[in-house]
Amino acid sequence: YHLIPNKVYQSTASKKCTVTMYSKVLEEFYNEKDLVTCENTPESLSKVLIELINNIDLIEEISINGYKQFNTIYKETKKKFEQFIKLI
Repeated sequence: YHLIPNKVYQSTASKKCTVTMYSKVLEEFYNEKDLVTCENTPESLSKVLIELINNIDLIEEISINGYKQFNTIYKETKKKFEQFIKLI
């Protein structure tokens, strides 16, 4: 059973460029334009961070896309929750 780490929601909601370890569950809500993933190795993380440091425009793009996607997720979840509450 896999969950999306809270830090992913927190950082995308804060309009930050999110870097996290790859997990298949991320694909349910996010794509490669919304956040950056890497393998669970120091080499993979350092490679991703160096690429980002050298591409400020990409950092900005991912920050904005992640923020937009978080808001989409939030609005959909809020709507479903409100419907659920009406049923009980």
